[in-house]
Amino acid sequence: LAEELVLKQPVEPLSGVTAADGSFGEAYAALAAALSGDRPQLAVDRRFGLLGAAYMERSAESLEMIDAHMLVAEAYVALGLYGDAATQLQRAYGIWQTLEEGDPSVAARLQERLATVRLAQELADGEPDPAVLETATQQLAAAREAATRELGADDPLTLRLVDRMADIAAATGAAPADPEVEAALSARYGS
Repeated sequence: LAEELVLKQPVEPLSGVTAADGSFGEAYAALAAALSGDRPQLAVDRRFGLLGAAYMERSAESLEMIDAHMLVAEAYVALGLYGDAATQLQRAYGIWQTLEEGDPSVAARLQERLATVRLAQELADGEPDPAVLETATQQLAAAREAATRELGADDPLTLRLVDRMADIAAATGAAPADPEVEAALSARYGS
Protein backbone atom coordinates (compact mmCIF):
# COMPACT_ATOMS: atom_id res chain seq x y z
CA LEU A 1 0.00 0.00 0.00
CA ALA A 2 2.86 2.41 0.76
CA GLU A 3 4.25 2.26 -2.78
CA GLU A 4 0.78 2.41 -4.31
CA LEU A 5 0.03 5.59 -2.35
CA VAL A 6 3.06 7.59 -3.32
CA LEU A 7 3.52 6.65 -6.96
CA LYS A 8 0.12 7.87 -8.14
CA GLN A 9 0.83 11.42 -9.19
CA PRO A 10 3.45 13.06 -11.38
CA VAL A 11 5.19 16.24 -10.32
CA GLU A 12 4.00 19.23 -12.26
CA PRO A 13 6.10 22.36 -11.83
CA LEU A 14 4.27 25.19 -10.12
CA SER A 15 6.36 27.86 -11.80
CA GLY A 16 5.90 26.62 -15.38
CA VAL A 17 9.65 26.06 -15.69
CA THR A 18 10.97 24.58 -18.93
CA ALA A 19 14.38 23.34 -20.06
CA ALA A 20 14.91 26.72 -21.75
CA ASP A 21 14.89 28.56 -18.39
CA GLY A 22 18.65 28.76 -17.83
CA SER A 23 20.67 26.27 -15.83
CA PHE A 24 17.79 25.87 -13.37
CA GLY A 25 15.47 24.83 -16.19
CA GLU A 26 18.09 22.46 -17.58
CA ALA A 27 18.71 20.88 -14.18
CA TYR A 28 14.98 20.56 -13.53
CA ALA A 29 14.43 18.89 -16.92
CA ALA A 30 17.37 16.51 -16.33
CA LEU A 31 16.00 15.40 -12.96
CA ALA A 32 12.47 15.04 -14.33
CA ALA A 33 13.86 12.92 -17.18
CA ALA A 34 15.82 10.75 -14.74
CA LEU A 35 12.64 10.15 -12.74
CA SER A 36 10.47 9.44 -15.76
CA GLY A 37 13.23 7.14 -17.05
CA ASP A 38 13.09 5.27 -13.71
CA ARG A 39 16.54 6.41 -12.55
CA PRO A 40 15.72 8.02 -9.20
CA GLN A 41 19.24 7.53 -7.83
CA LEU A 42 20.60 9.64 -10.67
CA ALA A 43 18.08 12.33 -9.80
CA VAL A 44 19.10 12.23 -6.13
CA ASP A 45 22.75 12.41 -7.15
CA ARG A 46 22.03 15.60 -9.13
CA ARG A 47 19.83 17.26 -6.53
CA PHE A 48 22.42 19.74 -5.31
CA GLY A 49 22.88 21.11 -8.82
CA LEU A 50 19.15 21.68 -9.09
CA LEU A 51 18.82 23.25 -5.66
CA GLY A 52 21.91 25.38 -6.23
CA ALA A 53 20.63 26.63 -9.59
CA ALA A 54 17.24 27.42 -8.08
CA TYR A 55 18.90 29.39 -5.29
CA MET A 56 21.36 31.24 -7.52
CA GLU A 57 19.06 32.02 -10.46
CA ARG A 58 15.76 32.53 -8.73
CA SER A 59 15.65 32.98 -4.97
CA ALA A 60 15.60 30.92 -1.80
CA GLU A 61 11.96 31.96 -1.47
CA SER A 62 10.42 31.25 -4.86
CA LEU A 63 8.09 28.87 -6.62
CA GLU A 64 11.13 27.53 -8.46
CA MET A 65 12.76 26.55 -5.16
CA ILE A 66 9.51 24.83 -4.14
CA ASP A 67 9.58 23.03 -7.51
CA ALA A 68 13.17 21.92 -6.85
CA HIS A 69 12.37 20.52 -3.39
CA MET A 70 9.27 18.75 -4.71
CA LEU A 71 11.20 17.10 -7.54
CA VAL A 72 13.99 15.97 -5.20
CA ALA A 73 11.29 14.60 -2.89
CA GLU A 74 9.92 12.53 -5.78
CA ALA A 75 13.37 11.03 -6.36
CA TYR A 76 13.50 10.00 -2.70
CA VAL A 77 9.96 8.59 -2.94
CA ALA A 78 10.94 6.48 -5.94
CA LEU A 79 13.83 5.08 -3.87
CA GLY A 80 11.48 4.35 -0.95
CA LEU A 81 13.23 6.93 1.25
CA TYR A 82 10.06 8.49 2.60
CA GLY A 83 11.69 10.31 5.53
CA ASP A 84 14.07 12.12 3.18
CA ALA A 85 11.14 12.92 0.88
CA ALA A 86 9.17 14.33 3.81
CA THR A 87 12.11 16.57 4.73
CA GLN A 88 12.20 18.01 1.19
CA LEU A 89 8.45 18.56 1.18
CA GLN A 90 8.58 20.24 4.59
CA ARG A 91 11.24 22.61 3.25
CA ALA A 92 9.02 23.37 0.25
CA TYR A 93 6.09 24.09 2.55
CA GLY A 94 8.28 26.37 4.68
CA ILE A 95 9.20 28.35 1.57
CA TRP A 96 5.55 28.62 0.58
CA GLN A 97 4.79 30.10 4.00
CA THR A 98 7.37 32.87 3.43
CA LEU A 99 5.92 33.97 0.09
CA GLU A 100 3.95 37.18 0.43
CA GLU A 101 0.99 36.04 -1.63
CA GLY A 102 1.13 32.28 -1.39
CA ASP A 103 -1.39 30.45 -3.55
CA PRO A 104 -3.60 28.28 -1.28
CA SER A 105 -3.73 25.57 -3.95
CA VAL A 106 0.08 25.27 -3.72
CA ALA A 107 -0.23 24.79 0.03
CA ALA A 108 -2.93 22.17 -0.52
CA ARG A 109 -0.72 20.29 -3.01
CA LEU A 110 2.22 20.36 -0.63
CA GLN A 111 0.16 19.26 2.35
CA GLU A 112 -1.45 16.45 0.37
CA ARG A 113 1.92 15.19 -0.81
CA LEU A 114 3.52 15.53 2.62
CA ALA A 115 0.66 13.64 4.29
CA THR A 116 0.87 10.94 1.61
CA VAL A 117 4.61 10.51 2.10
CA ARG A 118 4.26 10.42 5.89
CA LEU A 119 1.51 7.81 5.62
CA ALA A 120 3.67 5.73 3.28
CA GLN A 121 6.57 5.99 5.73
CA GLU A 122 4.35 4.87 8.60
CA LEU A 123 3.04 1.90 6.60
CA ALA A 124 6.52 0.92 5.41
CA ASP A 125 7.83 1.03 8.99
CA GLY A 126 5.18 -1.39 10.21
CA GLU A 127 2.50 -0.43 12.70
CA PRO A 128 1.44 3.18 12.01
CA ASP A 129 1.80 5.69 14.85
CA PRO A 130 -1.71 7.05 15.59
CA ALA A 131 -0.31 10.49 16.49
CA VAL A 132 1.42 10.82 13.10
CA LEU A 133 -1.73 9.75 11.30
CA GLU A 134 -3.84 12.19 13.32
CA THR A 135 -1.49 15.04 12.40
CA ALA A 136 -1.64 13.99 8.74
CA THR A 137 -5.45 13.90 8.90
CA GLN A 138 -5.53 17.43 10.34
CA GLN A 139 -3.19 18.68 7.62
CA LEU A 140 -5.32 17.07 4.95
CA ALA A 141 -8.53 18.52 6.38
CA ALA A 142 -7.03 22.03 6.36
CA ALA A 143 -5.70 21.51 2.82
CA ARG A 144 -9.05 20.19 1.67
CA GLU A 145 -10.86 23.22 3.08
CA ALA A 146 -8.47 25.55 1.23
CA ALA A 147 -8.65 23.53 -2.00
CA THR A 148 -12.45 23.40 -1.89
CA ARG A 149 -12.64 27.16 -1.32
CA GLU A 150 -10.11 28.00 -4.06
CA LEU A 151 -10.68 25.23 -6.61
CA GLY A 152 -14.07 23.66 -5.88
CA ALA A 153 -15.21 20.35 -4.45
CA ASP A 154 -14.83 18.48 -7.75
CA ASP A 155 -11.27 19.60 -8.51
CA PRO A 156 -8.81 16.66 -8.85
CA LEU A 157 -6.67 18.01 -6.00
CA THR A 158 -9.66 18.27 -3.67
CA LEU A 159 -10.67 14.72 -4.56
CA ARG A 160 -7.09 13.47 -3.94
CA LEU A 161 -7.22 15.03 -0.49
CA VAL A 162 -10.41 13.11 0.26
CA ASP A 163 -8.74 9.92 -1.02
CA ARG A 164 -5.74 10.47 1.28
CA MET A 165 -8.09 10.90 4.23
CA ALA A 166 -9.72 7.60 3.26
CA ASP A 167 -6.28 5.96 3.09
CA ILE A 168 -5.56 7.08 6.65
CA ALA A 169 -8.94 5.84 7.83
CA ALA A 170 -8.17 2.48 6.23
CA ALA A 171 -4.72 2.38 7.89
CA THR A 172 -6.17 3.12 11.33
CA GLY A 173 -9.38 1.15 10.98
CA ALA A 174 -11.29 4.19 12.23
CA ALA A 175 -14.66 5.13 10.82
CA PRO A 176 -14.41 8.64 9.37
CA ALA A 177 -16.91 11.26 10.54
CA ASP A 178 -16.89 12.98 7.14
CA PRO A 179 -19.48 11.48 4.74
CA GLU A 180 -17.33 12.21 1.67
CA VAL A 181 -14.36 10.43 3.22
CA GLU A 182 -16.63 7.53 4.17
CA ALA A 183 -17.86 7.31 0.57
CA ALA A 184 -14.27 7.38 -0.72
CA LEU A 185 -13.30 4.70 1.78
CA SER A 186 -16.17 2.49 0.65
CA ALA A 187 -15.41 3.07 -3.02
CA ARG A 188 -11.69 2.36 -2.68
CA TYR A 189 -11.62 -0.38 -0.08
CA GLY A 190 -15.13 -1.84 -0.20
CA SER A 191 -15.73 -1.19 3.49
